[in-house]
Amino acid sequence: MLNSRIIFDKIDENGDEKVTEEELKKWIKYVQSRFLRTDTDTRWREHNPDETPTLTWTAYKLRVYAYIKGSVPRLFIVALICSRIHNILMVIF
Repeated sequence: MLNSRIIFDKIDENGDEKVTEEELKKWIKYVQSRFLRTDTDTRWREHNPDETPTLTWTAYKLRVYAYIKGSVPRLFIVALICSRIHNILMVIF
């Protein structure tokens, strides 16, 4: 209950113990923008562990798709295997 009160007080900018539509809209925009910044920073650190100022497409593919140069991405291979297993099971049962 204490956490709810803390959040309520942050939303209620003028302290009148009521949350107006405008105050709620401002809070939602604030929370959305904060989430986007945090999520973007997190994703950037995941994809760019060397902390370089730019990220090449090759490095991105390697981190996201486990891409190995000159081969088919592992994710595609796993999907293909699962599809074939599913087809075999459909025939058996």
